[in-house]
Amino acid sequence: MSVKLFSRTPIATALFATLVLSGCSSDKDTRTELQKAEGVWNKTAYGAVLDIQDNKVSAYEYNTFGCIKVNQLSHEQANKEFIAELKSTDTTLSLREKGEIHAQTYTTNKTLPALCNTPINVTESASPNQVFEYFWHAFNDYYAFFELRGVDWSQQYVKFKPQISDDMTDEALFSTLAAMVAPLKDGHVNIWAKDANFYVGKDSPFMKAAVGIQGNFLRAGEQTSLDDVFNTMLGHYTEISKAYLQPDSMSQFPAQSDFPTLLWGKTADNVGVIVLNNLESFSDTDDATAEVQLTAAETLLDKVMAQLKDTDGLILDIRNNQGGHDAIALEVANYFADKTVLAVNKQAVTPAGMGVPVRYQVLKNDSAYTNPVYLLTSQMTVSAGEVLAMTLEQFDHIHTVGEPTSGALSDILTFTLPNGWEIGLSNEVYRNAQGKAFELTGIVPKHAQSAFSVHSFDEARFSSYDFALEQLNKHTHPTLAVDEFETALEQLQTKGNIPSIAVGVIHDGKVVYQNGFGIADESGTPVTADSRFYLASVSKTLLGATLAHAEGQGQIKLDKNIAPLLPFSIDNPTSDKPITVRHLITHSSGILDNNAVYLCSYYLRDNHISLMNLLAQNNNCPQVIDPDMPRFFENYLSAQGDYYFNENFSSQFGLTPGDASIYSNVGAALAGFVLEQDSQQSLPSLSQKTVFGPLNMHNTEWAIDKPQKPIVQRAGFSPQTGELFTLPDYGSVTYSDGNAVSSVKDLSQFLLASIHEGKIGDEQVLGQNAVKNMLSIQYEPAQTVLHHGYFWNIDQQFISHGGTDFGVRNKIFADLKRKNGFVLLTNADAFNENSEQTFTEIEALVRTFANGYEE
Repeated sequence: MSVKLFSRTPIATALFATLVLSGCSSDKDTRTELQKAEGVWNKTAYGAVLDIQDNKVSAYEYNTFGCIKVNQLSHEQANKEFIAELKSTDTTLSLREKGEIHAQTYTTNKTLPALCNTPINVTESASPNQVFEYFWHAFNDYYAFFELRGVDWSQQYVKFKPQISDDMTDEALFSTLAAMVAPLKDGHVNIWAKDANFYVGKDSPFMKAAVGIQGNFLRAGEQTSLDDVFNTMLGHYTEISKAYLQPDSMSQFPAQSDFPTLLWGKTADNVGVIVLNNLESFSDTDDATAEVQLTAAETLLDKVMAQLKDTDGLILDIRNNQGGHDAIALEVANYFADKTVLAVNKQAVTPAGMGVPVRYQVLKNDSAYTNPVYLLTSQMTVSAGEVLAMTLEQFDHIHTVGEPTSGALSDILTFTLPNGWEIGLSNEVYRNAQGKAFELTGIVPKHAQSAFSVHSFDEARFSSYDFALEQLNKHTHPTLAVDEFETALEQLQTKGNIPSIAVGVIHDGKVVYQNGFGIADESGTPVTADSRFYLASVSKTLLGATLAHAEGQGQIKLDKNIAPLLPFSIDNPTSDKPITVRHLITHSSGILDNNAVYLCSYYLRDNHISLMNLLAQNNNCPQVIDPDMPRFFENYLSAQGDYYFNENFSSQFGLTPGDASIYSNVGAALAGFVLEQDSQQSLPSLSQKTVFGPLNMHNTEWAIDKPQKPIVQRAGFSPQTGELFTLPDYGSVTYSDGNAVSSVKDLSQFLLASIHEGKIGDEQVLGQNAVKNMLSIQYEPAQTVLHHGYFWNIDQQFISHGGTDFGVRNKIFADLKRKNGFVLLTNADAFNENSEQTFTEIEALVRTFANGYEE
């Protein structure tokens, strides 16, 4: 990252190769180096000028709009505070600032740029028009990648200039400038203001998930900062990496950090792991210079590599490397250098001219680590992290795994704006030894693997780590014999006081295990694979399958405005944007679950008495619940309705349909109702014809009325006594969001067909295109934790859905790539802490069993 001339910057300092200069000097010349260098020196393509005159050094930044003097010092001050080395000839000047590693190169200029004779005075009161013009011209003159990134900068001027007025607020100006550069999606484009900063990089699964998790808090009416979510996720990453390591081999720096610069150790199978999260923070000294950081990195890396030298192979994880100093990146690469390579060619290439070319080499290290190394990258790997990847991929024993890197390699060139804000932009092109550039595209690994998935957090494993371990013929997923699994599950069942559990397992594309545990009712009926459970929200996978087949048969259209199909209006308080079926199946309709209303839709089947009033022992809901679903929707969604509130819509957070994916039971139930309206057929009839019948799911139905065949009784813990009791049979007005009933045997058949694109064996029992569509991403709102097919959660190659209700806790999951999966049905009480925690442990056990199943 580039430096301000003689001034501090809010970002890490960039590294420039030292140009060795030669010149003749007389032994009698007693002038100082600054006196010898008197004159004007220009850093072409960087907008930087030094004016060295009689006991005065002035530093300027300029573009074709204006010039700003960023500093002025006496020779004595400059030598004392900033200059480490200074050499000059008649045509070039090489300057290394104190604490920096490499020098910057300037060339002689006859005079100052004309605009620098009358420099702009930096003041907070600078007019927005002046700030805008300086900002636009800085990018116009020095940004290198408009064409590559598909942005017409002239058109940005035409579009945004009319929005600028001298009476606009700082907040409005900042937002306008940010909007101008946002389309670049360049992680090295920044705006720093007094109380705000802006950058936007390449979209990545990790960042989308972070934004989505932030959005998910809105479901509960809570708001949290993206920084908090992001840092929490990075902390989870660290914990999962640690889970692969033997505790006595594991170390990190800093010792107490949740997201350390460096984490290292060995697996039980003698594979080394190094997690390298940045390339700038290796010293425990506050405000350490780049020079100090490099020395600290050398010391620490010597220790790490000595500890790991005898490992059979190495995982070098830079998936979340946030960059830093190129010199440290090259220092890391040297530990693996079994030959000398040209690491980097770089040069500023801008409309204002071409900078001095720079070359970095990594020299052969006779003590290099030469066993197989698996370098893990992601779209979060940026800047100096990409320099490391670009260098390491030249060595034959380095195998790149994961996702393409960010594609933001240029050092950040910074400028001060007339109002004192600072901006950063990319002006340098980095190329490898073969002359290939990686800006925007990033470094593409040889072995594609998902670098991030929400599933990683559930399983506490990384697919890229497991790939590397498999390549090294090492242990990945633990195996459990059937008797070990069943013993462990029964122990957990007792621990959580969960009366009924049923499990189905698919491994390597086959149903390999189905069994039940416990009793299904007060009569002591044993639970089997055929026992029928209420599914709660796992029901949505069956609704999605029905919708996908109906869409394939032309009975419903995903992008059709649903309003004309409804006998009531949807009155979003602040938006008249149409809602479509696609919005409903991806939870992006803007309809939310207002639990104060939604939970009042639960009722006892025998007499329609409110379940919530019974459980909570209050009368917050109507005593008798009207089970008519259209009337419920009208009361909930129409402005004249009895249950109509702003809290029913995401518009309360400034969001419109399609803006964010926020899980909604009411929206899902509305999708089922829309299907019935559009097809003029009932949901049970459609599901039976397209899904249940073809798959011989004889124990599966939509429980609108009291089911005729026995169902596992739902159980809960009394909040008053803490005792487990049998819940009365209840239903819900919005039945299509969670009132399906099925068995492990039936759902295993459904999951197996889903894994095999609708086939059971050689027979195509479900529509192939319908299943493909059901499990393909149907919409990508800006905020999402997981992508959605037809309600299914889609997370890389993983599909899943959970289900939670009173006396119900279920999960259905599959890894489409490995063709493994499981169905887990229980009557665990999701609102009891012990039962809920135990269910999480059971789910982890079942997942382990499914992944490592052996005959």
